Amino acid sequence: MIRRSVLTSVRALGAAVALLLAGADPGLAQATGTVQGLVTSQADAQPIPGIEVQVLGTRVYGVSGADGRFQLRSVPAGPRAIRVTSIGYLTVDTTVVVIPDQSVILDVQLARTVIAMDEIIVTGTPGAQQKITLGNAIGTIQAGAMEEAPIQTLAELLTARTPGLTLMSNSGQAGSSSNIRIRGAGSLNAGYEPVFYLDGVRIESGLVESGSTYQGGSALDFLNPDDIESIEVLKGPAAATLYGADAANGVIQIITKKGRRGAESAQWTASAEVGQSEWLESTGDYQTYWRCSVANQASSSYPGCQSPSTLQWWGKGKDGKAELKTGIPEKDIIDVGDGTFILRDNPMFRDPNALRVGNLQDLNVSVRGGTGRAGYFLSFNSSDEQGVFHNNFSKRMGGRANFDVQVSPTLDLTTNFSYTQTHLMQPLNNNASNSINRNAMRGKARGPTGPWAPGYLGFSPALANEYDNQNRLERTTIGMTGNWMPFEWFRHRLTLGMDRQSYRETTFYQQDTTGRAPWGAIAATGAVYHEIPVIHRWTVDYSGSVDRDLNEDFNSVTSAGMQLNARRYRGFFADGEGLVANNL
Repeated sequence: MIRRSVLTSVRALGAAVALLLAGADPGLAQATGTVQGLVTSQADAQPIPGIEVQVLGTRVYGVSGADGRFQLRSVPAGPRAIRVTSIGYLTVDTTVVVIPDQSVILDVQLARTVIAMDEIIVTGTPGAQQKITLGNAIGTIQAGAMEEAPIQTLAELLTARTPGLTLMSNSGQAGSSSNIRIRGAGSLNAGYEPVFYLDGVRIESGLVESGSTYQGGSALDFLNPDDIESIEVLKGPAAATLYGADAANGVIQIITKKGRRGAESAQWTASAEVGQSEWLESTGDYQTYWRCSVANQASSSYPGCQSPSTLQWWGKGKDGKAELKTGIPEKDIIDVGDGTFILRDNPMFRDPNALRVGNLQDLNVSVRGGTGRAGYFLSFNSSDEQGVFHNNFSKRMGGRANFDVQVSPTLDLTTNFSYTQTHLMQPLNNNASNSINRNAMRGKARGPTGPWAPGYLGFSPALANEYDNQNRLERTTIGMTGNWMPFEWFRHRLTLGMDRQSYRETTFYQQDTTGRAPWGAIAATGAVYHEIPVIHRWTVDYSGSVDRDLNEDFNSVTSAGMQLNARRYRGFFADGEGLVANNL
């Protein structure tokens, strides 16, 4: 079934590419000129970088550089409508006359605006559209313009950014996942996860392995937030109309940074961040108590209660001998009279094996620029985060390369490539029976001793830290988009893409030295389990649009298209006794 779908996709791809290339010849032969100029602010006449300048009715556009200057090459000769747009500024439309083999000067001043209805967004139809022309509920997050606290993951970037989008964090551990919902859950049985697209290519967005005992990571963590230009969230029924029935729970479209055609320069960006995270005692109350009765004090099963008599401890000046014998600070012993006292304990914060100070290191380097007909964006990222638990860390290293080129006045091509490696180690779930958190909260203050350590109901932190579950992921995403406009009123868009991820999930149990087989009889002899899935997802998406003015006041846009998504899963599981394959 999958092979047949892929073969059909290749045939459709060949026909579509031939169609696009066939439309390039007429544009290349047409007489062209150049439009160049300066974009400044109306308020203070200062140059404005990053402003898009487009020749309407063609695929020719450029972006102003750091000095506010732009240059548009291969502009068809004759009267041409020019549109200057950017978020936060009023759109300016003007007309120039382009003379063959000559340059036309166009200087533009932009005024600030707080109204977002003119904002340009990306939908399932070819070409960008203004919000004011749509009846759909679309939320926009301009990630590239944010100057806030450091953001390490896509989940952090999405949190509290747009109405109707809810992120339910499963844990505060490094590399932990979040459940993402748009407008709540729609069914008791069906899933509620939205569909994710990266530059028009559908990507895998579920959890990277999770279980009842450990917290899984998110498949979206391969994305570097610094590479993201904007995020658009489709929340209404239009999501299913534009992207198919799978998108009934909404669509999140991620647009990465592109080059800047016409900027005639390169902009380098580098950043390095370091930080620490610490679980303070004031964050949560994990104190436990135990009443030491006279009978408990006489029993060897309650070592914390084996202090001198209550009268000697409290009635003879607290000479310190009891503290030396029991190791219990004086502030944690509360006298209640009648020969009885209460022990107070906070095992998570007195045991050095329970918590640590986590460290974060993040490095980003990118370059963005272009010439009159081509643009590029290149980036490299390395991130290393250690959680507050000793067996918790999340590492990511990868890069991205985005290229776009104007083949002719009516045709442009965009190529996106990213490669990422992640390495994740997760401790036991906070609600797992043997986790540090749960055992500390359910413990009894140094009184009845458990099989492993006083104060904890079950496993001590030293034993819980032996849990070794690691995930090593390799992710490659490739996309190519062609936009062809043979006529001013007729547009085509074809997107081809592949998202491939392979990871190795390893759970290791060292040989037991306690004689109690805490992880089970089989694991006590030493065991290692591997799960090695490989997931491919292919995208072929074509759409065409007819845009006609009915009269001076009404405009009509009619779109039609085809979308093919194919997914293949191949998994291997090894437990030392053999290798089992599973294909879906």
